[in-house]
Amino acid sequence: MATLVLWLVSILFEIVFNKRSELICVVVGCFFFQLANWVIRFFASPSRDPLFVNTSVSLLHSTIISSSVIFILVNQWLITRGSLSGRVFMFDHSQLFAGTSTWPCAYSALCFSCGYFAYDQLDMLKYRLYNDGWILVHHLILLICFTLALYRNVTINYLILTLICELHSIFLHVRKVRRRMAPGLTKRSMFVRIEWLLNWVTYITARCAAHILITTKLIWDAPKFEKGLELPLALFGMAGMNLLNVFLGVDLFNAYRKEMIQPQNSNHHQESLYCRWECLKEILLGDWTDGILCSFGMPVIKQIKQLAKGLISEYQLKFNSAKGLISEIYWNMLAVPPTTSYKSDPIVVIYTKERDETLIELGRTEVILNSVDPTWITKHTLTYHFEVVQYLVFRVYDIDTQFHNVDVKV
Repeated sequence: MATLVLWLVSILFEIVFNKRSELICVVVGCFFFQLANWVIRFFASPSRDPLFVNTSVSLLHSTIISSSVIFILVNQWLITRGSLSGRVFMFDHSQLFAGTSTWPCAYSALCFSCGYFAYDQLDMLKYRLYNDGWILVHHLILLICFTLALYRNVTINYLILTLICELHSIFLHVRKVRRRMAPGLTKRSMFVRIEWLLNWVTYITARCAAHILITTKLIWDAPKFEKGLELPLALFGMAGMNLLNVFLGVDLFNAYRKEMIQPQNSNHHQESLYCRWECLKEILLGDWTDGILCSFGMPVIKQIKQLAKGLISEYQLKFNSAKGLISEIYWNMLAVPPTTSYKSDPIVVIYTKERDETLIELGRTEVILNSVDPTWITKHTLTYHFEVVQYLVFRVYDIDTQFHNVDVKV
């Protein structure tokens, strides 16, 4: 957070005292994406999930910047269409490095994107929208590289070329938004198949291949750089981008395998277990078996079956919050006094399970006195994190209210 404050102070200092009015686009970009965040958050009510809002704003940025980069490259290509040597010269070191040769609109586009990275860094820190520090380090490196390049007015065209990766980010963010807004789409959907195809094609071409070529170009032109921070900083930034691309590729492959390969076998296995459980439960508890069992001289089974219905007194739900589907149910059997007249005083306690398997209580319901079929009215609001697996544990207890300081509903 302190780094962002210092960054903002330096930007304002350059604008006000050094008369760098062209840097106003940085501030405009930062406020534009923050305004987009507020608008999306308003229309996304009542959930207003911070991760969904952040992803939607990132999709907006990727769309604007990738379109701008394509426009800048096509425009420059058309400007030099008069000669083949001019088109080749377009990617010469003198054109990519020198500020005097900056392509039209490239400086403004880089300023606008720089403002986004500052906004995104602030939003992720504010709502803790990161599982590890890699994405924060990546954004910080980009922010430093972009800002220094804008201050010194060098390597602007190089940085514009690196932003072609935002073309892949479009489909990356589209997938996340689609999983939130249309969770019912399966791998058989044509939309999902096309989405994954575009994801992989743009990942390989617009991200991996483009960044590898830019890194190779920097190394090839290293002798042409003057002494200073430009070359080390450029190589350091590209090394960070390529490393992040590797991690992103691993995450993308795992997501593809989870969504397009594993679900069929997993769902089949879960459906098979569910059918077996339902058959067993029907045999043990179903009324249709009473006549058969009684005909074999076993009328006591009917009373035992009635008692069995009260044995299940604790259950745990493990669910994937991204899909909102229950994936597993664990049943624990507790002892119940051997009498059909027994009635419990049930209460539900809600826990969240951390990565180290520890349970943290989130809340509890009121107690229902003398009931074996309770209906609780207490409601608890939980924070939903988009595409993050959350484990909840619901435990049902039969308690004696004289030992518990809880509300009682008669």
